[in-house]
Amino acid sequence: AIPGGKRVMVDVNTPTDQLERYGDMGFDYFQIHFDLDIALANLAGWAGVVGSDSLWLAPRIPPDEPFPQVILGFAETIVLDSYSRDAFGGSGVADGWDRFSEWKTLYQHKRFALAGGLSPANISAALHATAADMIDVNSGVETSPGKKDFTRLERLMRTVHALYEEQPQIWD
Repeated sequence: AIPGGKRVMVDVNTPTDQLERYGDMGFDYFQIHFDLDIALANLAGWAGVVGSDSLWLAPRIPPDEPFPQVILGFAETIVLDSYSRDAFGGSGVADGWDRFSEWKTLYQHKRFALAGGLSPANISAALHATAADMIDVNSGVETSPGKKDFTRLERLMRTVHALYEEQPQIWD
């Protein structure tokens, strides 16, 4: 029921052959979470299968690590999530907005999606702090893991729309 152009597959360290099968399932975009020590061949394989416009790379970057510039050649969209040593996203922690903003400014030729603990309560502050091109929301609009709360999601989206109407220059 999701309209074309809006179907996003989210996975971790996806094997290239599996990514090909996902492509056959009608996904438009492919968000892949991975550790920084992943082989460049994997990045090239992913981009080769789905194309850099459809590939959304979500590297797990420890707080003391610089941005991995090598990934910039493989995808047009970078998803930056809060760091968790034990998980690929899903921590529910809102963190790293300063780094996000710095990297978004340094690499303006790429699209940056902010993820990590975004909720109706903090989305305005997050967008003011980062001017993110896109947001990836999950736990902040859930009542329990995997169960979305329509009211929370609606509140978050109303806040985003109101902020854009009031201050469109944030995304200029």
